[in-house]
Amino acid sequence: MIAAAEEAGDGGEADRLREEEAEEAANAEEEEAMARMGEEEGLKWEDEDYYYLMCSVAVNMVKMILNAAYFYAIFRQYGMPLLMVRDLMRSVHAFMRDGSKLQTVLKMRAALPRFHVLVEEDKEELGDDQCPFCLDPADFEGKSVLLPCGHVIHRSCLRQMVEHPAGQ
Repeated sequence: MIAAAEEAGDGGEADRLREEEAEEAANAEEEEAMARMGEEEGLKWEDEDYYYLMCSVAVNMVKMILNAAYFYAIFRQYGMPLLMVRDLMRSVHAFMRDGSKLQTVLKMRAALPRFHVLVEEDKEELGDDQCPFCLDPADFEGKSVLLPCGHVIHRSCLRQMVEHPAGQ
């Protein structure tokens, strides 16, 4: 295309096509670099809930601190602000709720390495077991664990089950 534009004597069109090709090549290189970075650094989007919970705890803590400071300022100046008690209690409750969820998640993450991670050698002993959570076959490449009760479960399923118990 560029050669055809140059032969036709349209230098502006040839330059525009060169710029487009260079931009496409740069975008392709950037996408490859991002993919390599994700593989090298072990970026896991299965941890998205954990990061969301951390952000939620931080936001609720800031809300609680601001509500408490505002409550204190109004209390000192005018007396007991009954209309603000509800907002203060809601922010404290939200912070405590997310804090307890975070505590559960951190305990689970500390306990997860203690489970036996399944490898290819375990396949003969366990056979073709399946995860009771998602009903997919067990993965013997380090993505499944053997629980003390004898069940085989994917690490991501175990994490989901602990972070999001039924009814919550």
